[in-house]
Amino acid sequence: MFSMLAKDKYLVGLPYDNFLPTLADYYCDINVLHPFREGNGRAQRLLFEHIAINCGYNIKFSGITRG
Repeated sequence: MFSMLAKDKYLVGLPYDNFLPTLADYYCDINVLHPFREGNGRAQRLLFEHIAINCGYNIKFSGITRG
């Protein structure tokens, strides 16, 4: 999964319309891995927040509610 993300250049240069669904796909795929006993969600949010910032976007997870 992480090698695919690297191959995709960590989504740098994707237009917003492609960036968001691609980021969501990676988020879901990495969420399935669940590598840690505790802190998986926090680690994922931090990772994807940094990916977004590196791509020039800003994500605020505080406004997201359960569907």
